[in-house]
Amino acid sequence: MGLVDGELAQLLIEAEIATIDNLAELSIDELLDIKDMDKEAASVIIMTARENEGWFK
Repeated sequence: MGLVDGELAQLLIEAEIATIDNLAELSIDELLDIKDMDKEAASVIIMTARENEGWFK
């Protein structure tokens, strides 16, 4: 199961979050403003984006 499903991907595009780096830069509250979800799920999505962008290397 992917962390970003089609619905969330569409909402991110509409919010002009077009890259993984853009997603990584969001706060949990900013992501929750885009889509209502569990805070823990939002945190996992953002942290995964940050890991994929090399923030922790």
